[in-house]
Amino acid sequence: MKGKMPYILLVLLIIVGITSWGAGIALASQTLSSRWISLTAAAILALTSLPMTLRAKNGVKRSITQKTLRGLMHVFVAGGVGYLAILGINRLGATEEKSDTLIGEVTERTRHRHNRTRRVGRNRYVPDGHYYTYGAVVTLPDGRKTEQHLSLEEYNRTRIGAKREVTVARGWLGMPVVISMKKLSKNKETGVPIRKKKTKAQRE
Repeated sequence: MKGKMPYILLVLLIIVGITSWGAGIALASQTLSSRWISLTAAAILALTSLPMTLRAKNGVKRSITQKTLRGLMHVFVAGGVGYLAILGINRLGATEEKSDTLIGEVTERTRHRHNRTRRVGRNRYVPDGHYYTYGAVVTLPDGRKTEQHLSLEEYNRTRIGAKREVTVARGWLGMPVVISMKKLSKNKETGVPIRKKKTKAQRE
């Protein structure tokens, strides 16, 4: 069991890295600032802590190959964790109490194809078809863009030029975040106020 611990730790680190990057990318899709800002900050955090990882432990010297692999793994995991932490902390500070509502316009419909695999044995996977995810690119009045994820039914009903009501708030780190996005009613598009139906008592 003791000999297997390094491999178990390696697998756990890979899982942590992949999960952190995935969650960070999901949060980045809701953040309107340039992704290079958060990526640069995450890279600085990873590179700053890199010397501690490469430092010899108990006087054991590592080869160049070992140091390279260890350094790449550290940058991957620490960078992913830092990326998620930066965007997550910023997202926590974005609340509806200090939000603004903007009217955006659908400028593009997107469809992404993803391959599906099926496990047939130990460490062996074969192609098992594909599936699609759908979305719409919404452009705000200042030119910034964000993507709204849609179901197939919503995608088929969405048209270029359709309006969206986008709620945006600044997070704790100053980066604007899209809190919510919904379809704008035709009454708001044309400026016609929405008429409320009278109750039976009011009609009488």
